[in-house]
Amino acid sequence: MGGLQLPTMSTLLSLYASLSAVAMIVRTILSDMIPESIREFIYWKASDFFSSYFSRDFTFLIEDHWEAVDNETFRAVQAYLPTMVGPDTGCLLLGHNDNNNILAKAQTGVSVYTRIVDHFQGMKLEWTLNEKEESKSSNYYIPKKTKVPAEVQEERQR
Repeated sequence: MGGLQLPTMSTLLSLYASLSAVAMIVRTILSDMIPESIREFIYWKASDFFSSYFSRDFTFLIEDHWEAVDNETFRAVQAYLPTMVGPDTGCLLLGHNDNNNILAKAQTGVSVYTRIVDHFQGMKLEWTLNEKEESKSSNYYIPKKTKVPAEVQEERQR
């Protein structure tokens, strides 16, 4: 069989050493030959150029159903978000579903369109629970859309 042959370990080490040496030489030349103000200018221009193609914001959509079954990730997020409620949280859901014991502890939850800020391994995460409109063409249950609060509409326009 004429399959692809992998390079030997000595070839890989040689390539690594060569690339490291070239990188060190280029770095030395750039730091010795180009003034710091020009290096900063080049850095900021390159950052602006690449930031227009790559955004720091990224959205994960976690829906309550996945291929007609309950999405366990969604259930985990439902349990996790109420623990992250802090002083910046604008709204909190309180509920009680034990009809036999009216003194039972109230449960907390996150209402629709409430933003919760979380920090994980140096990353800032903003969580928002959204609802989809009801779709009759789908076999999946999708909750009805509620009215978007005015402050959320204003924030989206900014």
